[in-house]
Amino acid sequence: MQILCNAAITLGRLACVSPDFLNGVAKTGGFIGLWATALSTSTNKAEKTDGFLGLLSTLNKDLNNCLMGDNMGISNVRGVILSVASWHVGKERVDEKDDEDALREMDHDVLHGNRYHFAQFPNDNPIMVAVGTNVKGLVGTIAQLCGRDEWHNIKGRLPSNIVRLLSEEYQL
Repeated sequence: MQILCNAAITLGRLACVSPDFLNGVAKTGGFIGLWATALSTSTNKAEKTDGFLGLLSTLNKDLNNCLMGDNMGISNVRGVILSVASWHVGKERVDEKDDEDALREMDHDVLHGNRYHFAQFPNDNPIMVAVGTNVKGLVGTIAQLCGRDEWHNIKGRLPSNIVRLLSEEYQL
């Protein structure tokens, strides 16, 4: 899993420099979903930020094709929602002494289990405030792009605690 996470961060850094670089690849298969899901497992806030900013750059460049390309909409949207939700896991990761396996296990319990321990999107600096605003708009746009029936189908495939997060934080 660590290799996928590192690859997702690297892709994000590439996309920050040139969102067009990944745009063609992003339209194929479940690439965006895999990338976003891998980012959700990152325990290093600085690296996760780099990867996530690149993901957002790519999505903002051509959202419809990135998410819906080659009939992989559910997989891609689910991955993006997991990645967004991972930013809401209620704990700080700034202590480098934290055991990465324990952090990953806690994330997994919150993102995929029944444990509801979400906080607001990080707003500890101006960049994260701007990212949070972008994410809020992006999630709303994704729901509209999917349409009511497809969005309902996607929410049905998400853990109940993430559906609750979408309702409480994003009014979806």
